[in-house]
Amino acid sequence: MVEIVKDKGAQTERLKVILNSYKLIYKRDFDFYEVSLRIEELLATEPYLEAEKLAIVYEKMVHEKYDVPIITVRKNNKSYVIDGHHRCFSKWLLNQEHISSYEIHNELFKPPWWSKNILDIEMIKTGENVEEKIRDWVTCMDVLEYLRRIHGTNFKLIPMKLEVMNLIPTQYPQRIIGSRMPSKAPILVLKYKERFYIIDGHNRTYYAFKKGERYIDALVLVPARDVVPGIVLYSKKLGINSIKEFAKILEIDKFQ
Repeated sequence: MVEIVKDKGAQTERLKVILNSYKLIYKRDFDFYEVSLRIEELLATEPYLEAEKLAIVYEKMVHEKYDVPIITVRKNNKSYVIDGHHRCFSKWLLNQEHISSYEIHNELFKPPWWSKNILDIEMIKTGENVEEKIRDWVTCMDVLEYLRRIHGTNFKLIPMKLEVMNLIPTQYPQRIIGSRMPSKAPILVLKYKERFYIIDGHNRTYYAFKKGERYIDALVLVPARDVVPGIVLYSKKLGINSIKEFAKILEIDKFQ
């Protein structure tokens, strides 16, 4: 079962344990300060992110305003994350530039030789069991990592309410409708040149359209630099420019 730090109180206790460990290792006390750090400047001390854990942390930030300080070590004017890698990445995905940290000043600290920018470490899927409500969020992280790899850039993942009629399908209707009951999770959408392409959630979007709902909750992927995602080119080739056209094709196919 994936576990995350419950709240600020629990994180304070974790900080005490780390400080006590450092005291035993280095034979001295260390000072710490609560500071606000720029996420893009932080260095990682873990080799990868876990997709399942990232999905849980990100979902809690979106729905519960989850906000627990990370723990960093300051050495040679650089800040190394020793607790809170998933919180850092989730905050950045949500388009936030800074994160609160309990920062320990320790010039004796030895970071891993491979330590790299927090935004550059890869994401892996561990196969850890998660609650049903989290599975669609894990899918979002899978897609995010796939896009990171093929385009060589990071993507923000920003919650938005989008107009159903403005969404552009990227799959043919017969491939997805009726495959399962619509999830309650936000759909996953890619933003490209002010247009929004559905990546995951055609089923949810279709039923929202049929019920006459004007808006739908979405997680919007926004590349950190200009790229032309393949799904945009495929969508143009598919030639379905709106969910209304998507629904019309589906209804025609039903009676053939």
